[in-house]
Parts: sequence; C-alpha cells; structure tokens
Amino acid sequence: MMVNIIWFLLLVLFNGILLKLFISRSRFLGLQDVPNQRSSHDYNVARGGGFVFAFNYLACSFINGSFLSGLNAGLCLLFIIGLWDDVRNVKPLIRLIVQFIAVFCLLYDTAFDLSEGIIWILILTILFSYLVNVFNFMDGINGMLGFYGFSLIIAVHFFINHTSFSFHDPYVWLIGSLIAFLFYNARTHAKVFSGDVGSLTLSFLLLPMVFTLDMSLKDNADNLNQLLFSISCVSIFLMDSFTTILHRLLRRENIFESHRFHLYQLITPRFVRNHMVTSLGYSIIQLFIIFCSYHVTTTICSRLVLFVILALFFFLLRLVLLRKETTLQGR
Repeated sequence: MMVNIIWFLLLVLFNGILLKLFISRSRFLGLQDVPNQRSSHDYNVARGGGFVFAFNYLACSFINGSFLSGLNAGLCLLFIIGLWDDVRNVKPLIRLIVQFIAVFCLLYDTAFDLSEGIIWILILTILFSYLVNVFNFMDGINGMLGFYGFSLIIAVHFFINHTSFSFHDPYVWLIGSLIAFLFYNARTHAKVFSGDVGSLTLSFLLLPMVFTLDMSLKDNADNLNQLLFSISCVSIFLMDSFTTILHRLLRRENIFESHRFHLYQLITPRFVRNHMVTSLGYSIIQLFIIFCSYHVTTTICSRLVLFVILALFFFLLRLVLLRKETTLQGR
C-alpha cells in the first residue's frame, strides 16, 4: 500500500510539472481562453489543460497492456475533436457525429447487454451523448469539473464498487491528474481551464464507471432501476442542464444560442463571489444524492420522485434568483 501511495504522489507531481509547462506554452500553442460576454473570468487563461485526463488514462492502459479497446478508441476520438475545438472551433454537426461514434465504441466494448435490443442501445447512445455535452456545458467556473469528477470517482469507483486502491488502476491515474489540475484551476484566479478536451474526455471516462455499477445487492433491480440509479449519480449536472433548457423554452428563447442561464452562473458571482463555494457545493450535494439513491430511494418509484423533487428545486431556485436579481437591479 505504501508503495502505491509513493508512486501516486510521484504521478501527481509529474502531472503538476506537465501542466506547468503547458500553461507556460499555451499562448504559443494557440490555447488561451480570451474572456467574452459569457465568460466568468476577465483575464486570459490557458485553455485545454484537461488533456491530462485522457493522457493519464491512456498511459495507464498502455502500461497495463489493455490499450486496444473500444473505450480507448472512443476516448482518442473525443481527445482529438476536443483539442481541435479548443484550438479552432469545430462545427457542431461534426462534433455530434464524432461523439456518437465514440459512444458506440464505448457501448460495444463495455459490459452492457447488447442483446436487450436496438431500442435499449439507442436510449443509452442518446443518453450518453447528451451527458457528455452536459459536462461540457457545466464546465463554466473554477473547480466545477475537477471537484465533481473527483467526488464521483471516490464515491462510485471506490466506495460503491468497492475497488481497492492500486497504482495499476487507470482511475487512480485519472485522480492523480485531477488533483494536479485542481491545483492550478481551483483558485480565485485560475491558471488553466480544462477546455473541451478536458470536459469531453473526463465525462466519457466517468460514464462507464457510473453506468456499470454492481447492482447485485438489489436482486429485484431491472434495467430501468439500474439506469435510474446510475442517472442519480450525475443528477446535479443533469438537472441544472435540463431545467435550464426547460426555462429557456418557456421564455421562448433559442436553446441553441450561447447563454449564461445555468443555475451556477446565476449564483456565481452575483450572489456567491467565490467560485469554489459553488463548485464544492455542487459536488457535496451530488454526494448526498448518491447516498440517498443508494441507501434510501432504492425503488423505481422513489427514484423518480427524487428526480421530480430535484427538478422542482432547481427550477424554483432559478426563478427566485432571477426575481431577486431583477429587484436588485431596479434599486
């Protein structure tokens, strides 16, 4: 165990040095985020530091001799399209096609029962593609993506799946890259952003971990119940995105246009100045939801009720914050 910890600390140090070099060369590489009207920052920041997520996972897979897999093929596709989008904007249709191909590679490679039929596969493909984009939408303030990903791996991979800590585990390498990334990102003035390459690849790596949970403790769990539990593990990001779309539709806005209407964007910095408070808050609430879904709401009906409560909470909180903001601006 001590040897694993020593190697892990060296891995974190290596990633820290790698990111430091990347930050210093970001301008030369054309990977700097220039603030605009939708930005939560007002200074140039290195963009694309999330490349370390895929790099670490792929490196560990290569060392373990498991590099040739559908998951890694899809990960490489998202790595390329994400990095390309960070350097030069990619057309949405091209991104969507690549994402669908990557998700298909993942489904083909993982332990999903493909004999369930084309409908089940189609549902998972659409859901996974949507969730990949949800993580991309939610990566808007310092620490949000890093804390959320870190908490999910700790809660699901180690505590729920009962995976032992081993340096040969690709998700341990992923944690090492997240810690190094958070060192430069989770601060008032971030040194680096994950970029599309980070949000796309991290979400892609988290999905098979979350959606292949061991449900053996619940003998009566069918595909729908397992799917609902898996969705609950990413429900905070999902509900923020879902209620944002719903609210914009009710306001008759074009949901495909850029905006700053996510709940975390309404909270920060209007009502909470420190980005880390909001980012940590999202992660802590998500951990609480996972605990409730795993130990309390164990039936299909109870999990559906949980989703309804979450949706109402996010929707009503958004209304309250918008009204409060309007009141403050009117003074």
